Amino acid sequence: MARIAVGQWAPDSAGVDATVLFGATNVFPTATGYGPVRGLNAASTALPAEAKGGFGVQRSDLTWDFYAGTATKLYKFNASTGGWTDVSNPSATYAVAPNAFWCFFTDGAKLYATHAAAPLQYIDIDTGTQFANVGGSPPFASIGAAVSEFIVLAGLTDDPFAVQWSSIGNPNEWIPGLNLGDIQRFPVGGPVTAFSGGEFGVVFQEQAIRSMVFAPGSPEVFQFSKAEEGRGAVAAWSTVQIGARVFFVDRTGLFQFTGGVSEPIGTQRVNKWFNDNVNTSTMKKIQTIADTRGHRVLFGVQTATGGTDATLLDKILVYDYTLDKWSLLDIDVRVLFATSLPATSLDSITTSLDDPSLPSLDSALFAGGEAALAAFGPDNKLAFFEGDVLEATIETADFLASRPNQSFVKGIRVDTDASDVRAAIAVRQALSEPIVWRDETQRNRRQFNPARARGRYHRAKVRIPEAIDWTYLSGLEVNPKVMGE
Repeated sequence: MARIAVGQWAPDSAGVDATVLFGATNVFPTATGYGPVRGLNAASTALPAEAKGGFGVQRSDLTWDFYAGTATKLYKFNASTGGWTDVSNPSATYAVAPNAFWCFFTDGAKLYATHAAAPLQYIDIDTGTQFANVGGSPPFASIGAAVSEFIVLAGLTDDPFAVQWSSIGNPNEWIPGLNLGDIQRFPVGGPVTAFSGGEFGVVFQEQAIRSMVFAPGSPEVFQFSKAEEGRGAVAAWSTVQIGARVFFVDRTGLFQFTGGVSEPIGTQRVNKWFNDNVNTSTMKKIQTIADTRGHRVLFGVQTATGGTDATLLDKILVYDYTLDKWSLLDIDVRVLFATSLPATSLDSITTSLDDPSLPSLDSALFAGGEAALAAFGPDNKLAFFEGDVLEATIETADFLASRPNQSFVKGIRVDTDASDVRAAIAVRQALSEPIVWRDETQRNRRQFNPARARGRYHRAKVRIPEAIDWTYLSGLEVNPKVMGE
């Protein structure tokens, strides 16, 4: 009996007898195969309008608050009611563009929010009740971040080819040349498309990547070094920094930048899938976030066949950078962000504790403070990936079960602890022919999924239905009988 290990998802190179998969949907990579992914569980009522950004921030008492933006308002989550409080600046007008989002970032005790058509906004994390304009007339910008003791803005409305930073230690002073505040324009490389901050900054242009390092005592304030030409980020929200790494989306695929030359992470694995499937007209909407529960990066994209709602991202590519493995989530979201769970009191539950729609009482949703993935889905509700386990699908590459002869595959045994496993076999005589799938079957008492599939080339598809609890899927075995020519 031939065992087929569940290798990594690499549709670009899934040839005959390859150790990679054509499909790995709604699963997370593990060291031995794949594990389950939970769907969205709503924690709020719907925002009054389409979600255009979300952010979780920790207060000084270690509790968490959640903020969200729409095209015209900013809101704060009310944990006691599950609703949203308007915390917009009454003296400012917001107008987020259709393919744009709010950019939220923190510096010390303040939360900042910016988009290209409004002044930079801030609110005190502990005591603030409304956002206000940052002083000193900073430029309108789509992107912001803290770098060392400065606030840096990029994607400037008045100068797309530049970045500007505040005076040192003073976010309310924005006069170039005063107290180390300044502006830097880049004549080559195209517009600045993305920016990441921290102890140092990384400037992404359409066709260049530059490092930005504070140089105390230097007349230039920051030293800008071009790390790479001909490569950049497609959108303001298409990058995420994790330690010294910045993961980003270029028009040619997916990469990580570690201070030197960027390294491809999707070549010969998912880059062709990316270029064949992603809607090129909405690449500005791509969102990249870090999954703080594991060593994973999530790239939310809209595909060309994603459905009728053009406001949604319909696929999420998952990259585990410690395992160097990929998978794919088939789920609709408007906004993705990484945060921690709020504490949910049992007293706040208005239905019966036996309500099947509620998460288990030992769920992290009732504990709070645990790292979590969050999203706003099609219903514009704040939700966490703490719902039912999603339907998972694994599809192998083509294989010859009785090389070089034809074979009759009588069944499949799947290595998984799932209580319900469905499986199907596809056949074809030549690789130039289309594959033909046989009927999917359930597992029998002998722990086999029966099949009747005769051909030279076979392909297996394993499906674990939604809401089935399981922890691993590591391989499968087929039961072939050699056939004559």
